[in-house]
Amino acid sequence: MKKFYLFFFILFSLQLQAQVESEFRSPLGIPLYISGTFAELRGNHFHGGLDIKTNGKEGYRVYAAKEGFISRIKVQAGGYGYALYVEHPNGYTTVYGHLSKFNDEITEYVKQQQYSKQSFEVDLYLGPNQFPVDRGEVIGLSGNSGSSGGPHLHYEIRKTAGQIPINPLKYTPVKDDINPTIYGLRIHNLQNGFYQSSGTTYDVSYNSPGKYSLSQPVASNAPVIGISLKAIDKLNGSNNSNGFYSLKLFVDGQLLYEYEKAEVSYGETRMLNAHIDYPEKKRGGGTYTNLFKLPGNHLNFLQPPYNDGRIWLSQYPERAVRIEVCDYAGNISTLKFKIIARENSEPLDVFSRLFLSDRNNYLNEDGIRVTVPAGALYDKVDIGFEKKNDLTTSYPAYSHFYKVASEEIPLQKFMTVEVREENLPTDLKSKAVLANIDSRGRVDVNTGNWNGDYLQVRTRNFGTYFITTDTTDPVISVYRQAGGNNYKAHSTIEFKISDNLSGIDSYRAEVDGKWILMNYDRKRNLLYHEFDGRIDSGEHEIVLTVKDNVGNSTTKQLTFIK
Repeated sequence: MKKFYLFFFILFSLQLQAQVESEFRSPLGIPLYISGTFAELRGNHFHGGLDIKTNGKEGYRVYAAKEGFISRIKVQAGGYGYALYVEHPNGYTTVYGHLSKFNDEITEYVKQQQYSKQSFEVDLYLGPNQFPVDRGEVIGLSGNSGSSGGPHLHYEIRKTAGQIPINPLKYTPVKDDINPTIYGLRIHNLQNGFYQSSGTTYDVSYNSPGKYSLSQPVASNAPVIGISLKAIDKLNGSNNSNGFYSLKLFVDGQLLYEYEKAEVSYGETRMLNAHIDYPEKKRGGGTYTNLFKLPGNHLNFLQPPYNDGRIWLSQYPERAVRIEVCDYAGNISTLKFKIIARENSEPLDVFSRLFLSDRNNYLNEDGIRVTVPAGALYDKVDIGFEKKNDLTTSYPAYSHFYKVASEEIPLQKFMTVEVREENLPTDLKSKAVLANIDSRGRVDVNTGNWNGDYLQVRTRNFGTYFITTDTTDPVISVYRQAGGNNYKAHSTIEFKISDNLSGIDSYRAEVDGKWILMNYDRKRNLLYHEFDGRIDSGEHEIVLTVKDNVGNSTTKQLTFIK
């Protein structure tokens, strides 16, 4: 009888595998090892797909996972770099990002479009008859383009309607028999709002595979608390710390909070900042997932039916907590502990300027105006405004310094910040930027528009603002210059470009007065032209002009032989 059940189980598994493979084949021809899972927690967004390892190399063939047609081709200096979108007849679209190149037919079409538009970056939408593809057809080669941190293939499966990413592991089986790992726990007093509490961190003890505990009970005198959890998942054959799939929170045996990340739309992906302990991440303490829902968190995978995850301690001397963390393969890790309620001696905070998530909020002080729209905040906050004159930076200041709330408070929508200039020379007005200096002294800048004497910008960062100027031209240097400027044996001509403050806005290269295509690798600050026969043999002159975001410009000329 046992042999019969074993045979039936194996037969069922093979049928399931065949069914999965009939939907989508693997996008690569090598064993799949995953370095990034769907909806894992990234900077300001959920990861939209799978990152598939390519043995630290570029150039592996990338295959269409199913028949269909190429519906979109995108080339950009950041993001997914060289990316292809294939629409399939089953209502799904697959996405292939960070490619090193497209197949020859697509490459020629893209290059024609780039020369026609005189732009390296293009975003091309196509009909079903232009580039039909068969299942298993080679559409490109794997690479490291865009904002990729190393060679790999970024692979997505989306619902075509709405372009909503789903978990590709549903159709891309990989081996995973490893339980998620739980590293730590944070307890927050939610009495006065999440961002008014600094939280307390507790270490987690490993007991046995999938079993964790705390060395001592948690004691709190807050009437209502929330929990944040630091946990990751690993898959077979990879040491990368990936995201887990689902979570359940039980209090006294009752399910209080749960979710599974089956799909996350790009329209809501920034709401990750409400889903994590954002202040702790900004402080460098790592990424903790909130096990409670903030008022301004509208992630669809948290929509009803759900409880908000807040744990009330009033009238409860002790509460038993169980947290279950699960990966997509069904491996579960469990953390159990107790919360002891102490008498509440925490006074209500006094807010100097209370901003709420469900309304428009305004700050209008001498020299600064701030508008935070409804839906920008995730919870109520104390705006904590200060006007300062004693800060020092390496940049000239043409206004007072204004501290607006804390950089540890995230924003979903853009707010408007306006700062009045002080003693700014008229001839520098076009070079002015609004700088944000953080607690570590790092400066980020925003370009904007003048509204009278106020420089107005849109930003999603709180912090300390002041007006400064960017009067420095971008820098251009020849990279890997050929001896005697003879490029006959070279496949490319390359330049490094950089800017000190406002950032690169545009660039243009001409050879003998005609526009040429310069590929832009932003993460390496590299511009390069691939010799493809458009430049004849002989002596030529290349003229490269680079502009920053306030109009400073640099031009470099180079005579070379091809």
